[in-house]
Amino acid sequence: MNEDKRITQKDVDEAQVRLKPILGVEPGRYLAVLYSLALVAILFAMIVLPGIRHNGAEYVFRVDPPDAAVFADGVYRVSGSTPIFLSAGPHEIRIARQGFQDERLSLDVKGRLVGSLFFPARGSISASLSSTDPLSVLKSGFFDYSAWSMSGTPSEAYQVPMPLSASAQAWTAIAADRRGSIPSGFLAAGLSYAASAASARDALRASIVVSGQSAALTPATMGRFVAAALADIAADPAILIALAPWLPA
Repeated sequence: MNEDKRITQKDVDEAQVRLKPILGVEPGRYLAVLYSLALVAILFAMIVLPGIRHNGAEYVFRVDPPDAAVFADGVYRVSGSTPIFLSAGPHEIRIARQGFQDERLSLDVKGRLVGSLFFPARGSISASLSSTDPLSVLKSGFFDYSAWSMSGTPSEAYQVPMPLSASAQAWTAIAADRRGSIPSGFLAAGLSYAASAASARDALRASIVVSGQSAALTPATMGRFVAAALADIAADPAILIALAPWLPA
């Protein structure tokens, strides 16, 4: 009896599945409708739904100085040129950096409803901040630099930023005819707060940028730095003593 009920490979090969009509509709017809609906749902989810859920555009802010902060509707969004998403509609944008005057603008973002998953709407805004007190840009960097110098020696798990170099680069974003005179004794002041090789490197790099009046490292900027460094050393030979502990052995 059990032998007669055993399913063999022949039974599997000869098995057939027959769909029955539904409400008088033949299987071939309602299967075609189901497949069509599934295809429409997939296309809707890929082409239209992303535009409904995230209706807006990606914006890139190209700002000088490049580390300026971007606020959208009073909320901090980014510093630098990393793209951010802004929802469709009006937005109030504020671009700010310490030592510079804020830049404010009204932005009406247009989204893309169809195909935004593959071809998102994009936009870019360029702005150049101005400063009425260029020296305050360097002063703010010195305040942050001196505060970080009290944090101790950095390690693999703990690194300190380079606020003095960042402020020096921001200072070069100001028009050359409005920067005023180059601060004397910049290198000596920076090294006096150096508490580690990293902070000494920050002071040295910032001095190169300030004396060269450019964030780009070129023979001309290095020549200006050497001339300024020699003048500072002649005025204050203690610079060499302050720099000596951080030089490679």
